[in-house]
Amino acid sequence: MDALDTNPTRFRRVVRKAVTSESFIEKLSLLLLTALITGLLVPVIAKGIDARRARNDAILQAQSRLLDDISETVLTYETLSLDVSWFGTPGFANRDLQAKAFERYSSNVPQLVARWRTLASRAHGIAPPRLGSQLDELLLVIFEKQDSPTVQLYNLNASGAQWQSQHNKNVELLARCNRAISDFAAMMHLANADLH
Repeated sequence: MDALDTNPTRFRRVVRKAVTSESFIEKLSLLLLTALITGLLVPVIAKGIDARRARNDAILQAQSRLLDDISETVLTYETLSLDVSWFGTPGFANRDLQAKAFERYSSNVPQLVARWRTLASRAHGIAPPRLGSQLDELLLVIFEKQDSPTVQLYNLNASGAQWQSQHNKNVELLARCNRAISDFAAMMHLANADLH
């Protein structure tokens, strides 16, 4: 056995010297500081990370709902418009069904346009800024190339050829709207690739 183990006085002196050494005090201070940081700062940092994650999740959910609402509004408008032109085209011409389609169109469009504008406004708050602007621009295109011509053709009792021309434009606008919806999803990072 070592002499240190058999001599208690010497053992206490070695321990006292080790405990009071500058190196030991530094290491003990660092250990206490680490424990303090771990005990206090880590929970604060974790809470901040959790709050940021919750905020990001809320924004993602709001953007997802916004995209669903935009899709529903835009595609409902397009369907109503296509119904009117479809029942005027040669081969599918049916004045009674077209009159019913035009009545549905006329009664629903004011609400759809109001909702469209509301969604564009909401988009400015929770989506990239250009999304709201592009939604506003798309509505202007719809007014110019779809709404006004549809109402004018119906009121003029247009020919099958005129309705066919408008229906072709409506199909093109539907494709444009579908592309815009896909673009909106990509802007908000909600594209299918991001969901897998």
